[in-house]
Amino acid sequence: MKNNIKILIVSTVALACTFDAPGANVNIGLVNGDFESPSIGTGATFNSTTAPTGFGWTIASGEIDLLGASYWQPASGTQSLDLSGYFLPGSIYQDFVFPSAGTWVIKFALSANPDFTWQGDGQGAGVKNLRVDFGIPGQMSSLGTFGVDADSRSIWDMNWVIITTPELLIPDATTYRLQFTSLVPGAAGPALDRVELQIVPEPSVAGLLLVLAVGGAFHQRRLKRA
Repeated sequence: MKNNIKILIVSTVALACTFDAPGANVNIGLVNGDFESPSIGTGATFNSTTAPTGFGWTIASGEIDLLGASYWQPASGTQSLDLSGYFLPGSIYQDFVFPSAGTWVIKFALSANPDFTWQGDGQGAGVKNLRVDFGIPGQMSSLGTFGVDADSRSIWDMNWVIITTPELLIPDATTYRLQFTSLVPGAAGPALDRVELQIVPEPSVAGLLLVLAVGGAFHQRRLKRA
């Protein structure tokens, strides 16, 4: 198995990093951000008319596979998604309100289905892409297209990575929509887990004073040299 992780990001400002330990709370502002509900055992395929009770996300189109840890390694908890179902690529969304105004980012764990036909065959190949859309319902725009390569992964080691979107300035308690859409036809698509909202801390007063002090000292040194 290859050890390198290939990450394709069609976005100039989005960030990706290797997956670390699970966060303390991946459901702040979101319902079922880590896809732990409902518990489905090994796995099951759902579409817009068969979405399970308690899922918390709307299946907008196509199919998704909700898979347990006995099927492949999740990023956190015991369940994750293949965003392409048995026959069709899927799209899911959730409407929600941020807990507070401020600057936020959306983070999610991304991998790729490493199989081609059956569980554990390891014949999956190529980059598995998904698109992230965000905004007020009916006025959404893309936050980017993100993908990882299936050939560096297996069901025992999914090599999850955390994707961080561009920063979002949230002014008030408006209802927003977050949507993930698979761009991969067929049964083996992008894998999704641990979707969460994270506020970007404002710089502290002490930090700003330190920046100003360093900048002032640098300016004084330049004046002395002149």
